[in-house]
Amino acid sequence: IAGTIYGGNGADVKDNTLNVKTNATAGNIAGFAKLKFELNGSLNSAQPMLRLTNGAATTGLDWAGVEAAPMPSHVTVKTYEPYQLTLMHNNAGLNFVQGGKDTYAPIGAKERVQGNLEFVIDTDSHAAQARSVYLSGYQFQNNTGAAYTAADGTHSAAWGGRTAVGNTVTNNKLTVSGGSLTDAAYGGLVENHKRNASGALPTGDAVKNTVILSSGANAASVYGADVRTRAGSASENRAEISGGTVTGNVYGAALSADNASGSATQNTAKVSGGSIGGNVYGASVPKTSGTADVTQNTAEISGGSIGGSVYGGQNVGTGNADQNNVKLSGGSIAGSVYGGYAAGTGSAKDNSITITGGSIGHDIYGGYAAGGKTTGNTVNIGDGSHALSAGTSIAGTIYGGNGADVKDNTLNVNAKGASAGSIAGFGSITYRLNGLLNGDTLLTLRQNTSIAYGTIQKLTAQHAAAWLGNDMERKVSLFAMTGGKTLTLGGYTTGSGMERTGDLEYGLRTDNDRSATTGSLDIAAYRWQNADVTVRTAMPEAFGGKSVYRTNGETKNNKLTLASGAVLTSAVAGDTQTEQGAATGSVLTVRSGARVTGTAIGAKAHGGAVQKSSAVAEGGTIAQLIGGQSASGIADTNTAELRGGTVGSMIGGESQTGAAKGNAAAVRGGSVTSAAGGKAGAASTGNSVLMQGGTAANLAGGIGASSAKDDVRVRGGSVTSSII
Repeated sequence: IAGTIYGGNGADVKDNTLNVKTNATAGNIAGFAKLKFELNGSLNSAQPMLRLTNGAATTGLDWAGVEAAPMPSHVTVKTYEPYQLTLMHNNAGLNFVQGGKDTYAPIGAKERVQGNLEFVIDTDSHAAQARSVYLSGYQFQNNTGAAYTAADGTHSAAWGGRTAVGNTVTNNKLTVSGGSLTDAAYGGLVENHKRNASGALPTGDAVKNTVILSSGANAASVYGADVRTRAGSASENRAEISGGTVTGNVYGAALSADNASGSATQNTAKVSGGSIGGNVYGASVPKTSGTADVTQNTAEISGGSIGGSVYGGQNVGTGNADQNNVKLSGGSIAGSVYGGYAAGTGSAKDNSITITGGSIGHDIYGGYAAGGKTTGNTVNIGDGSHALSAGTSIAGTIYGGNGADVKDNTLNVNAKGASAGSIAGFGSITYRLNGLLNGDTLLTLRQNTSIAYGTIQKLTAQHAAAWLGNDMERKVSLFAMTGGKTLTLGGYTTGSGMERTGDLEYGLRTDNDRSATTGSLDIAAYRWQNADVTVRTAMPEAFGGKSVYRTNGETKNNKLTLASGAVLTSAVAGDTQTEQGAATGSVLTVRSGARVTGTAIGAKAHGGAVQKSSAVAEGGTIAQLIGGQSASGIADTNTAELRGGTVGSMIGGESQTGAAKGNAAAVRGGSVTSAAGGKAGAASTGNSVLMQGGTAANLAGGIGASSAKDDVRVRGGSVTSSII
């Protein structure tokens, strides 16, 4: 039809109807109240049903009168394009304005739902001024087999489920195994072009949609769900990346509309491989105008490389980012990791991060908020069940939160072997001792670090006893400093680190027992009294019981036995390392087949007295055997006894700068180069040597600045040199 089709030539067009049943071309149309497009199998879907060609715009159209029926019963909806039929097209324009009234604005897109499909009638501009009217078909639910492969080539976008009119997009899954998507891959995509008198309708949710990107696939961005409706929500959507390349970001879900006010809950972004150039979000509200909350979302990273940062939940709007999670077990992250991130006035509370492997190029924040609270956040180093992967590291600082209020922010160090720059922003620091071996380090720190000592979990007597068992000692470093950096513990005082309950001494103590150290903060447990330890292997040193408790902690009644196979530099049955504490009643026994290249001492003290302790050699080889030794305190009534084996020198009791009194050395077998009852830097009084067997080169009752009542008695054996 070359000319114009008129419904009538009058101004009143009421009930004038144009029925279009085939593909047709006309110059233009006018005078119609209704346009009805009858869909049938004879149509050429590649061409408009009605094409208007006279070069003039079609005006005075009523959007309410545009209809299409019946909807197609069998259509194939591709992952990268909808079913689409052009109902009408005028390159010069279509104008749905009558008498100055916009007839499109109160209605917007029109829909018909048929099973899992929606059919949408809309203009190409989503407005009254357009060039085309389309009928589009989308599958918005239950599309679980959607696939985009290498054979599909390159397109802008692909989706599992999609709506243009605010239907709930649910239970869809898109697998992208090849090809390229220059915009994004969507598990679910939600839009709403329907309108009412107030404007665009704000509704439309996304629930339980999934997108999977694997090796060979390329996408600019990936969304488990993208909700572009103002009041729409997203829940239980997933984005999974096992391979391929994403040049931009990965979202479990995003509420990307202006003024987004719904909620993003329980969405997940999971990365196990591939390369991601941007960030990874469990869920996000990416616009500052948003008021929605982002809660209970998760980002899981087990492999791959991420050029940006990782967020359990991110909120750029004014809402909260609470109760989100990040799980990191592998892969590399160039940026930082945030459990929850709130850029506006919202809070980032009660979020958690668990690290069992991987590397992080910058910082970790349990919660980060520009204007709200960051309390109740948790960072776990290790999950309490598995060892950390080798090389687990954080280049920057581990923060519980960036705010001044650190209430209930907790760092749980559940495994050994991680390293970080520093730690800050925690109200509580805990640790797990199961499976740790002596000498292990839980967390190595590379930057100057300040911590309130009172925030660190105290080792209880019950836990110390269970951890120690029957061992000599358990000692690990909670924090170890490197590169000369300093750990400063606010509230730590010398001697305050250890506690005592029953026979146990235990606690957290810096290596130098000062509030500032470039060494380590150690967790230790051992016995200060009634210890009974047997050593059968090689080790640098051993003790039965020891004490570093305050300034006067003592040791008493400890036993240390060096059995065959024991090779040590030094051994002490009772080792008092405090300034004034005594060492009493301890016994060291060395048996055949043992060797001590340095000193083997019954009891040892610094400024306190050493009393009633003994060192007995039944065999073996010992460089020096001493019953009791004090640096400056009195050595009183201690005994060194040789029954067999070879000893370089033996002393009953020694005080290096103090007095030695009533100590004894007894040689009943074996051989010794020199034996003294007592040795003192001050007076030696009443010390004695008894020779009953074996061989000795030199014997001295007592050696000191002065000597009184010292005695040597020889009743057997052989003395080859001198007796003093």
